Amino acid sequence: MKLGVAMFPTDYAIRPAELGRIAEEHGFESLFLPEHTHIPASRRSPYPGGGELPREYSHTYDPFVALATVADATERIKLATGICLVVERDPITTAKEVASLDHLSNGRFLFGVGAGWNREEMENHGTDPRRRFSLMRERVEAMKAIWTQDEAEYHGEHVDFDPIWSWPKPVQEPHPPVLIGGNGEKVIDRVVAFGDEWMPNLGRTRRDPGHRLRRSAGPPGDRAARRDRPPPPGLVRAARAARPGGPQGGEARPDGARGRSRLGAVRLLAFSDVHRDRRQAKRLAEMAANADAVIAAGDFASVHRGLGEIIDMLVVIETPTVLVPGNNETDDALREACRGWKAATVLHGESTEIGGVEFFGLGGGIPTTPWPWSFDLTEEEAAGKLASCPDDCVLVVHSPPKGHVDGGARELGSESVLRAVEERHPRVVVCGHIHESAGEESAVDGTRVLNVGPQGTFLEVG
Repeated sequence: MKLGVAMFPTDYAIRPAELGRIAEEHGFESLFLPEHTHIPASRRSPYPGGGELPREYSHTYDPFVALATVADATERIKLATGICLVVERDPITTAKEVASLDHLSNGRFLFGVGAGWNREEMENHGTDPRRRFSLMRERVEAMKAIWTQDEAEYHGEHVDFDPIWSWPKPVQEPHPPVLIGGNGEKVIDRVVAFGDEWMPNLGRTRRDPGHRLRRSAGPPGDRAARRDRPPPPGLVRAARAARPGGPQGGEARPDGARGRSRLGAVRLLAFSDVHRDRRQAKRLAEMAANADAVIAAGDFASVHRGLGEIIDMLVVIETPTVLVPGNNETDDALREACRGWKAATVLHGESTEIGGVEFFGLGGGIPTTPWPWSFDLTEEEAAGKLASCPDDCVLVVHSPPKGHVDGGARELGSESVLRAVEERHPRVVVCGHIHESAGEESAVDGTRVLNVGPQGTFLEVG
């Protein structure tokens, strides 16, 4: 096992070059420095560790400048970003900085990357937080092209440039290792797709990261096979950042040691299609006490009758609850029924955040059903609402994606929901609507799809 050091390099702590020299003298393999270009004063995004945001977040040096001073003061220790917020950086400029640092350090750079958690910070850089994961992938892929090609070009949704010349190239071949940071449900997919190693944050996960690698290996037809490339080496760099104490750095302690992590696992209770069953509604209200959040995927009423009486049974739930309308009640009726229920958020083409996890909801029958009383959307209407669905969210829909938990060979699900799952790669999809498939589970490109039904299902998302 090789050990490294991670620390916020600030203007009031030990200088990075001195820290690197001491770490190298004591045999540490690597030094990781994080990045925040700034912290918005509004402080709308909650601190992942809970409580007030520590001041070092707004006092950090630029990691590439700081690591360059370490490179000059050391000979062997590896120099790493932990993490570089590539969603806030120009990829051509960042590719130049990475190649320059790797060249000047004689091939000692490790490129840790991530998408970040501070929504206002990335918005100030012109980044839509809902699309940050697909943006991160394209920027990393574009940088790889610059490092490995004499005339590099890249054409994607977010990054687009014609052939360019850019030297020096990195010393390491084909390029410095790309370490994907994060603890989320889809992080292993990202490592397989465009990374070389995984860098979980041990201060922000409840479980041994090894279980994620074992689970990701899976049976034949796993994530790596679907992408027609071998899985990366089973190497995990587990990060815990030391926080500067006083003027000389003080005592190091784990970052994110307080409260629930934004990237930690969230336990969900999910159900659908209660259809005026008061006994089951009472049971679900009791189960909710054992969840961090509750998801209700529609059809509380039956042909628009009994909505109020079921919501009255559920209103005792104090756990944050996301509800979408089914085809047996409208979104307006559901919002009115939930008025005064402080824990409830009704979503129909909108998103919300609970415990650091984004939820996007869309209700109604999709496509339109043959019943004149049904609250339905056409595929075109649904696609319009799903256009604002963020990447990597928990997707709550009443109607399942077409071909998945939607009545077997009859395939009664929605084409637009299926496209949204394929394009946005949500952490999990929770649905209902097709009663004969209640309790069934499927997968779309590695994303779990659950038709939960009225019984109530517990699941965890990271």
